[in-house]
Amino acid sequence: MRRFDIIEHLQARLNRSDDMPRYARLAQAVVQAIDEGVLAHGRALPSERVFAEQLKISRVTVRKALASLTSAGVVVRKPVAHELSTVPTSVLADPMSVGESLYATLASLGAGPVRGVQRMRAVAATPSEADALGCKVGAPLFATERRCFSKDGRCVEFTQTRYLGSAYDFVADLQ
Repeated sequence: MRRFDIIEHLQARLNRSDDMPRYARLAQAVVQAIDEGVLAHGRALPSERVFAEQLKISRVTVRKALASLTSAGVVVRKPVAHELSTVPTSVLADPMSVGESLYATLASLGAGPVRGVQRMRAVAATPSEADALGCKVGAPLFATERRCFSKDGRCVEFTQTRYLGSAYDFVADLQ
């Protein structure tokens, strides 16, 4: 089943009105989707961000649902990406001011990116990346490096991300 079919399946169950907290309804909906074969055993779930955006719920709710599923042994969480973002202190003086979204914080500071350049390539896992991702040193990783610029041309973000190739399928629509 496609990711958005899964989201629609979960949305229908999440919108039921009952006395359960929303995170518990989401957790129950995921269990039902697995039991009904909508989600295959071992298949990756959508990310927290995708769940939150598509289901129109907070990431805190999603995180709590996933935590309850993890503690019940229904799902297993795996570090499938390792990301390091750098923002100049002239743009973001206090990194603790970032909430759930770096880009929303940058936009609130008048430094939201309007353009980006992203490089993608295969690399071999370094010892620290292998440790963070739970793979072998030298394992193939999908790597991205992104530089984002504000409307005045300043670089407001540089991010390096390493992904386990076996855990990701990328589609990009950059604007």
